[in-house]
Amino acid sequence: MVFHSKVDKFYRIVLGLTVLTLALCFLLPIALDDGLGKIEALILFSTLLVSLIFILWTALDIRYELREDELYVRGGPIYSHIPYTSIKHVEPFDGLTGGFVIASARKGIAITYQKGFGYLVISPTEREVFMAELEKRIIKARA
Repeated sequence: MVFHSKVDKFYRIVLGLTVLTLALCFLLPIALDDGLGKIEALILFSTLLVSLIFILWTALDIRYELREDELYVRGGPIYSHIPYTSIKHVEPFDGLTGGFVIASARKGIAITYQKGFGYLVISPTEREVFMAELEKRIIKARA
């Protein structure tokens, strides 16, 4: 089962401000520095493009898959495989947090597990449905 990430207004604002700030940091020197050569301008612009592609890919291509033996979490090129047997605790989460977060909303699910980072926050569109299905799979994996 594949679930996509819920995107809330706060996340869109933060993402928009991040993109705007990054664009200004790279484009202002190109626009204002008369001594900047074409090669330097091209390097700055290329770096901006690669950075924006990575940020937007990571931020907007978020999905969670309940596979046969594991929870697969992906945000752009960043992904994690979490076996159901390693999941210790699953609970609803409301707010902001640090750590391994592949979520795009403040309301999500906090998952504690034994391997890797050990703590993950995700934000599937159908939080209750996702949690119920995840709990079923965890129970089945432990049986």
